[in-house]
Amino acid sequence: MPKNKRVFNFLTLSTSFFISTFPAFAGTISLQTTLSVDVQGQKVVVTNEGTNRGDESAFHVQASVELLGQKMDSKEVPEVRPGQSFKLVMQPGKLSFGPGRYPVLCRVTYTDANQYPFTSISATSLAPIADAMPQLMAVLEPTKMAQQGRMTLKLKNLDATPKSVTVQLFLARELTAEQDSWTVALGAQEEKTVTLGIKNFSALAGSTYPVFAVTTYTQDEKHYTLLPQNILSIQKLKLSDQYQTPFIVVFIVLIGLLIYWNVKPARR
Repeated sequence: MPKNKRVFNFLTLSTSFFISTFPAFAGTISLQTTLSVDVQGQKVVVTNEGTNRGDESAFHVQASVELLGQKMDSKEVPEVRPGQSFKLVMQPGKLSFGPGRYPVLCRVTYTDANQYPFTSISATSLAPIADAMPQLMAVLEPTKMAQQGRMTLKLKNLDATPKSVTVQLFLARELTAEQDSWTVALGAQEEKTVTLGIKNFSALAGSTYPVFAVTTYTQDEKHYTLLPQNILSIQKLKLSDQYQTPFIVVFIVLIGLLIYWNVKPARR
């Protein structure tokens, strides 16, 4: 291997805990993927290899990577059958790295036989020039939701230097973050908890998604990255949740009408 070639391999969805599983048209699609980054100077090649561990085919499989503000798509694989493997390659343009560690975010999009869209995500980080170990801890807690929910991110400053930390949720396309980013000011050795709101756009009940809280900050001209992650499970919408608000509105209107008709005769 040439001395100027650095390869970063990260098995981001290697166990059942990190497998994205979705109920398909007549069965289940479960993609298990490996994200790798090959760095040669300012040239980067991102590869996403995977296998369909479900019992239904995935169609129109394509990957998209985000790195240093650039986005690059792979070629599409028309179909990945159960047990079949695939390889998606992306090569962003020339990148200018500074000292520190940078996030690499990858989405794999596909559909089931009924053309319903799904997304599998993975993420890693790389330090092509000089690595930077963050003096920060970040822990993302799992959650369950139907139409909307929240994930809790715990942050801990490990040294006496104040930090301005930026948090962005990296989500499947079926999910939407309530805001683009969160900025958290941490004092010396301070701990804080951040609540991250998420809305369900098109995720089906029974699906499980990995979620990454991309946590970054800059200090002494170095870029620091943490990628805490956990699982979001989509539950069925309960009838009580679906009709709770309309019921409350109707109840308030009825109470208002009763008060009105009881007060009206007294005014006469």
